[in-house]
Amino acid sequence: MTDADILSGLSDAVATAASAVLRVFNDKSFSVSSKGDAGPLTTADLESNRILESHLRRLLPDAGWLSEESTDDDDRLSCREVWIVDPIDGTKEFVAGQKDFSVSVGLSRNGTPVLGAVAMPAEDILISGGMGVMKNGVRASISRRRELIGSTLLVSQTEFQRGTFAELQNDFEIRPTGSIARKLAMLAGGEGDLVVSLYPKNDWDICGGTALVLAHQETMVTDLENRKARHYNQKDPKSFGLVAGNTDLVLQFHEYFLRRGLKLARKY
Repeated sequence: MTDADILSGLSDAVATAASAVLRVFNDKSFSVSSKGDAGPLTTADLESNRILESHLRRLLPDAGWLSEESTDDDDRLSCREVWIVDPIDGTKEFVAGQKDFSVSVGLSRNGTPVLGAVAMPAEDILISGGMGVMKNGVRASISRRRELIGSTLLVSQTEFQRGTFAELQNDFEIRPTGSIARKLAMLAGGEGDLVVSLYPKNDWDICGGTALVLAHQETMVTDLENRKARHYNQKDPKSFGLVAGNTDLVLQFHEYFLRRGLKLARKY
């Protein structure tokens, strides 16, 4: 099976899950429980996870599986290919009736995200990529801005409300929204110049969106703890901080981060 075939099947799976999530969102026919510090869990998360696992395991039977809503299995660590899944990224926004949530899936191959699809069900958007990026079937481009100061940063609504970016507002246009997977997909689809987070991320939060950004030429997605690309499918799925965009801007932001002495949060 070619990567084009896999991407087609992946896109279909994400679109199917997104349709189910949207029905529940519109009808408000879901129940909510708590995962403690990990936030809320809804029956829509579980249904999306069931649909995605059913479709994707049939698509690549030998691939490993890592999902926020599935019990982790160390068998994935020996797999060359692993599906890394967030059935609903932005569950807090979903529960609040806000539209900025997403369904995100990435395929990691030897630790690198190579294919991704992120749906924004309430906005009727599907962005997929691996060999270039398509937004609702139309080829998308990414920002090629070269000047860091004055660029537009897509950031977390939660981080923004906590004042994380207050001291950066004189240097950047700060645009807060929900769902990190959605922000990465928006960037890959041509919105904003950089995605920046100073908070921890799990692989399922960022793998799908990372694959989309990396599907463009001359781009980088790095964590901010060691300023290197994330190697996916590790035993510990957590990384600290994130910056994504074209290579020039990412490298400039690394220097800015160090020069300003910005601090990373160790927990959300």
